[in-house]
Amino acid sequence: MADLFGKELQVLARSLDFCVQRNNLIAANLANADTPGYKAVRIDFEEALQQMVEQQGGKEIRRTDPKHFPLDPAVMQVKPEIYIREESVKRDGNSVDMDEEIAKMSINQIRYNAGAEVLNKLFKGLEYAIQEGGQ
Repeated sequence: MADLFGKELQVLARSLDFCVQRNNLIAANLANADTPGYKAVRIDFEEALQQMVEQQGGKEIRRTDPKHFPLDPAVMQVKPEIYIREESVKRDGNSVDMDEEIAKMSINQIRYNAGAEVLNKLFKGLEYAIQEGGQ
Protein backbone atom coordinates (compact mmCIF):
# COMPACT_ATOMS: atom_id res chain seq x y z
CA MET A 1 0.00 0.00 0.00
CA ALA A 2 2.89 2.33 0.78
CA ASP A 3 4.12 2.12 -2.80
CA LEU A 4 0.70 2.68 -4.35
CA PHE A 5 1.98 5.55 -6.48
CA GLY A 6 5.68 5.20 -5.74
CA LYS A 7 7.39 8.55 -5.38
CA GLU A 8 5.14 10.15 -7.97
CA LEU A 9 2.50 11.32 -5.50
CA GLN A 10 5.03 12.77 -3.08
CA VAL A 11 7.04 14.49 -5.80
CA LEU A 12 3.90 16.03 -7.29
CA ALA A 13 2.69 17.25 -3.91
CA ARG A 14 6.09 18.74 -3.07
CA SER A 15 6.28 20.36 -6.51
CA LEU A 16 2.90 22.00 -5.94
CA ASP A 17 4.11 23.27 -2.57
CA PHE A 18 7.10 24.86 -4.27
CA CYS A 19 4.91 26.41 -6.95
CA VAL A 20 2.87 28.09 -4.22
CA GLN A 21 6.07 29.31 -2.58
CA ARG A 22 7.33 30.65 -5.92
CA ASN A 23 4.01 32.39 -6.56
CA ASN A 24 4.25 34.13 -3.18
CA LEU A 25 7.77 35.36 -3.93
CA ILE A 26 6.75 36.64 -7.36
CA ALA A 27 3.77 38.42 -5.80
CA ALA A 28 6.11 40.04 -3.25
CA ASN A 29 8.42 41.14 -6.07
CA LEU A 30 5.51 42.70 -7.95
CA ALA A 31 4.24 44.41 -4.80
CA ASN A 32 7.66 45.96 -4.29
CA ALA A 33 8.29 46.93 -7.91
CA ASP A 34 8.29 50.63 -6.96
CA THR A 35 10.20 50.29 -3.68
CA PRO A 36 13.61 51.96 -3.98
CA GLY A 37 16.46 49.55 -3.31
CA TYR A 38 14.27 46.41 -3.30
CA LYS A 39 16.00 43.35 -4.71
CA ALA A 40 13.89 40.78 -6.55
CA VAL A 41 13.90 37.26 -5.10
CA ARG A 42 13.97 34.06 -7.16
CA ILE A 43 13.36 30.49 -6.13
CA ASP A 44 14.66 27.42 -7.97
CA PHE A 45 13.52 23.94 -7.00
CA GLU A 46 13.34 22.00 -10.27
CA GLU A 47 16.98 20.88 -10.21
CA ALA A 48 16.83 19.79 -6.56
CA LEU A 49 13.60 17.90 -7.21
CA GLN A 50 15.08 16.20 -10.28
CA GLN A 51 18.14 15.08 -8.31
CA MET A 52 15.89 13.67 -5.59
CA VAL A 53 13.83 11.71 -8.13
CA GLU A 54 17.00 10.12 -9.50
CA GLN A 55 18.13 8.97 -6.07
CA GLN A 56 17.04 5.73 -4.45
CA GLY A 57 14.63 5.88 -1.49
CA GLY A 58 15.88 6.18 2.05
CA LYS A 59 14.59 5.23 5.48
CA GLU A 60 10.97 5.68 6.39
CA ILE A 61 10.12 8.70 8.57
CA ARG A 62 7.91 8.54 11.67
CA ARG A 63 4.14 8.41 11.13
CA THR A 64 1.50 9.39 13.67
CA ASP A 65 -0.83 6.60 12.58
CA PRO A 66 0.09 3.23 11.06
CA LYS A 67 -2.62 3.73 8.42
CA HIS A 68 -0.87 6.79 6.99
CA PHE A 69 1.21 6.42 3.86
CA PRO A 70 4.91 6.59 4.65
CA LEU A 71 6.70 9.62 3.23
CA ASP A 72 10.02 9.28 1.51
CA PRO A 73 12.48 11.37 3.51
CA ALA A 74 14.33 12.28 0.31
CA VAL A 75 11.22 14.12 -0.91
CA MET A 76 10.79 16.04 2.32
CA GLN A 77 14.46 17.06 2.42
CA VAL A 78 14.38 18.79 -0.97
CA LYS A 79 14.87 22.47 -0.31
CA PRO A 80 14.55 25.17 -2.96
CA GLU A 81 17.40 27.55 -3.61
CA ILE A 82 16.53 31.20 -3.15
CA TYR A 83 18.41 33.82 -5.12
CA ILE A 84 18.44 37.58 -4.83
CA ARG A 85 18.74 39.50 -8.06
CA GLU A 86 21.47 42.01 -7.27
CA GLU A 87 21.75 43.80 -10.61
CA SER A 88 19.45 46.81 -10.65
CA VAL A 89 17.14 47.45 -13.57
CA LYS A 90 16.14 50.89 -12.33
CA ARG A 91 18.06 53.96 -11.20
CA ASP A 92 16.69 53.70 -7.65
CA GLY A 93 18.41 50.33 -7.10
CA ASN A 94 15.27 48.25 -7.55
CA SER A 95 15.89 44.99 -9.44
CA VAL A 96 12.27 44.03 -10.21
CA ASP A 97 11.48 43.70 -13.91
CA MET A 98 7.67 43.80 -14.10
CA ASP A 99 7.46 42.07 -17.50
CA GLU A 100 9.78 39.29 -16.38
CA GLU A 101 7.87 38.77 -13.12
CA ILE A 102 4.50 38.58 -14.87
CA ALA A 103 5.91 36.07 -17.37
CA LYS A 104 7.35 33.96 -14.54
CA MET A 105 4.03 34.06 -12.72
CA SER A 106 2.23 32.83 -15.84
CA ILE A 107 4.69 29.97 -16.32
CA ASN A 108 4.42 29.07 -12.65
CA GLN A 109 0.62 28.99 -12.88
CA ILE A 110 0.79 26.67 -15.88
CA ARG A 111 3.15 24.34 -13.98
CA TYR A 112 0.89 24.36 -10.94
CA ASN A 113 -2.22 23.61 -13.02
CA ALA A 114 -0.45 20.78 -14.84
CA GLY A 115 0.75 19.23 -11.57
CA ALA A 116 -2.68 19.54 -9.99
CA GLU A 117 -4.24 17.90 -13.04
CA VAL A 118 -1.84 14.95 -12.90
CA LEU A 119 -2.49 14.58 -9.18
CA ASN A 120 -6.22 14.69 -9.84
CA LYS A 121 -5.89 11.95 -12.47
CA LEU A 122 -3.96 9.74 -10.03
CA PHE A 123 -6.77 10.00 -7.51
CA LYS A 124 -9.47 9.53 -10.16
CA GLY A 125 -7.73 6.30 -11.20
CA LEU A 126 -7.65 5.15 -7.59
CA GLU A 127 -11.32 6.07 -7.15
CA TYR A 128 -12.20 4.12 -10.30
CA ALA A 129 -10.28 1.07 -9.04
CA ILE A 130 -12.07 1.23 -5.70
CA GLN A 131 -15.51 1.58 -7.25
CA GLU A 132 -14.97 -1.17 -9.81
CA GLY A 133 -13.42 -3.44 -7.19
CA GLY A 134 -16.53 -3.18 -5.03
CA GLN A 135 -18.84 -4.47 -7.76
